[in-house]
Amino acid sequence: MKSVLFSKISTENGLIEQVLSLVNSIWSAKQYNKKVIILDSFKNDNIAIPCCEVIDLEHLNNFLKQKGEDILIVDKTCINYKINAILSR
Repeated sequence: MKSVLFSKISTENGLIEQVLSLVNSIWSAKQYNKKVIILDSFKNDNIAIPCCEVIDLEHLNNFLKQKGEDILIVDKTCINYKINAILSR
């Protein structure tokens, strides 16, 4: 699946840095022609919080679509997946 990007949200910093990490993931997906971004969890006091509890992904996906971006963002906790291989760029 060359069109999928797994985004590990920056967990060492506060919410602003985590949101900037999300923005960087969207930019990277656009640059590398990725169609789906699977987001890892946000963190608050070292407690993992599903990104769908922090960001309205439906609204964000609609916004990206309105801007002409062909990118879908999904929360890793909302899908079933199996990692078959990890490839570097």
